[in-house]
Amino acid sequence: MCCPFGQYNSGLAESLNRLAEVVGTEDDFIQQKAEQVYQELVFDEGGIFSFKIEPFVALHAALQRRLIKLILNYLPLGTEDNDFTKIEAIRKGAIQELPTTWSLDLGGGLRCMREYDTIRFMPDGGNSGLSYTYPVEDFPAEISVPGTEHCLRFTRYRANMGSVSLDELWDEEAVFDADRLLYPLTVRSRLPGDFMKVIGLNGSKKVKDIFIDAKIPPSSRSQIPMVTDAEGQIIWIPGLRRSAIATVSQHTTSVLRIVLDTRGFN
Repeated sequence: MCCPFGQYNSGLAESLNRLAEVVGTEDDFIQQKAEQVYQELVFDEGGIFSFKIEPFVALHAALQRRLIKLILNYLPLGTEDNDFTKIEAIRKGAIQELPTTWSLDLGGGLRCMREYDTIRFMPDGGNSGLSYTYPVEDFPAEISVPGTEHCLRFTRYRANMGSVSLDELWDEEAVFDADRLLYPLTVRSRLPGDFMKVIGLNGSKKVKDIFIDAKIPPSSRSQIPMVTDAEGQIIWIPGLRRSAIATVSQHTTSVLRIVLDTRGFN
């Protein structure tokens, strides 16, 4: 026996209302969780949003999607095109093991990048860096690195009985036999095809490969200066590797010390 149309329609409407109430409540709950996770995981570095992959992977897939959507909503995309396909592409790219670096155009002048263990949302082309060249002819000297709060400090002094030990140096400093260097020195931005005669290795190594080995994020590589001699040979990549040029020995009488000051990043 069939139900009257009015009774059937009334029951359907009631079911739909209950479903809408349940869905709305659950949606509010997920949104609150996403905002909580956002506060815990997401870093805002001058308009560049980022999060570490390991804690992200531990989240439920639904919360992963909602977190990405929340970040996209905070970005000045200038469009409502924050669709499921884009969100899912970012999510899957974050949780996969390989490749560890990739880039996705989000439109509106923005880009999402994976850089090893980090996902970043940034202006497209915002990591291109500046081109600069600063000669260093007199000591002491101080060179500020454009686009960063880094500063390179150069000092020259008499060696103390040739007792300078490379093993006692921090990554942010390097010493050279000042009398064996070719002057003037130069602090410059990285150039395509750069290579260095790395201390401890036979032969040269591309700067790009040095960055990859050290897992330096692509967006940060342009911020690292190169220190070169008068022949254009890279003698030091601050914080990373020192060249085999003008190493200090027991016969060294004059030392050039270069320090990378990064106190502005604390």
